[in-house]
Amino acid sequence: MVRHPAVFLMDEPLSNLDAKLRVQMRAEIKELHKRLGVTFVYVTHDQAEAMTLSDRVAVMLDGELLQVAPPQTIYADPDERRVAEFIGSPKINMLDGVVRERGFIDVAGSTLAIEADALAGTHLTLGIRPEAFHLAEHGGQSALTGSVRMIEHMGSDLFVHLDLPGAEHPLIARLLAERAPQIVLGQTLNIGVRPERVLLFTRDGRRLRREAQSGRASITPIRESIR
Repeated sequence: MVRHPAVFLMDEPLSNLDAKLRVQMRAEIKELHKRLGVTFVYVTHDQAEAMTLSDRVAVMLDGELLQVAPPQTIYADPDERRVAEFIGSPKINMLDGVVRERGFIDVAGSTLAIEADALAGTHLTLGIRPEAFHLAEHGGQSALTGSVRMIEHMGSDLFVHLDLPGAEHPLIARLLAERAPQIVLGQTLNIGVRPERVLLFTRDGRRLRREAQSGRASITPIRESIR
């Protein structure tokens, strides 16, 4: 630093620190970056470091650059399934679905009212973040119904694992902690889904977006590998 370089390259600088010290050092590095006013290229496998330290995140896998964008865009608007699955803790829920008709998708024994603008019978994958759920009194066209498999009380949050009909993996819903006394193992629970928070992917992992102006669906192409 005393030589005043134009760019700093940091290759997993916090990997050997304990959890408490890592949090402290993340804040120190962020403050250092602000004070020096130069570019930091920070390499990490820790998504918490990538999301909290970065102005822009480049997600790479096996030499392939998947997406470059601000952290919030990487999280909420990923270009493809691999990016969506890399960011987020707990991991994003991926559910197989089939378009019933325009505006409706059959998934895990329920029918959700979600605009997909795809032909009936089209197989899609629905990506739903745990915080996109809420407790619902009844099932219906905006809810999934499953059996409570596990409950994780995290203090401020409650992670509920649900077994859904036909789903390969349990669904994880992030609910308000005060709901804990009302939920028991084995209980049948209706979980409401916020349709605007559902991400749609083709079966090969490409993102299926809706263009705001035309209302027509567009598929995000998968980027080519870096040469």
